[in-house]
Amino acid sequence: MKNKKSSMIIFGLIMWPIIIATPPVIKAYFFGLVKSELKLGEIPKSILMLGLFSGLFTALIFIAISYLIAFIIKKFKKSALINGPFVFFIITCLLTVLFISSYGKTAVDVIKLEKDNVEMMKKIIKEF
Repeated sequence: MKNKKSSMIIFGLIMWPIIIATPPVIKAYFFGLVKSELKLGEIPKSILMLGLFSGLFTALIFIAISYLIAFIIKKFKKSALINGPFVFFIITCLLTVLFISSYGKTAVDVIKLEKDNVEMMKKIIKEF
């Protein structure tokens, strides 16, 4: 049981930074390519690190909130299933599904950009 609880927390500590960091990194990467500030395949490292640390900090806050929610639920209903790691895992899973459904296609499209398409976008932007 202890191993299961730690696995739930580790899953959340891995997923939260990914979920928090991906949208700003994808946006900065795309606009960096268009503005010729980044080369194709170059990651905006400062935004990536900021997103990862923000995600880790957010995960730690939600672990505390999950324990609080589990404590409140146990006051009303005695259940061995409801505990802090389980609530944290459920919140993380719901957020992961929301992230994939809302941002998954955009992330895949930006990752699949080819050099010719980027050059064509730069030309079009310069013409305006």
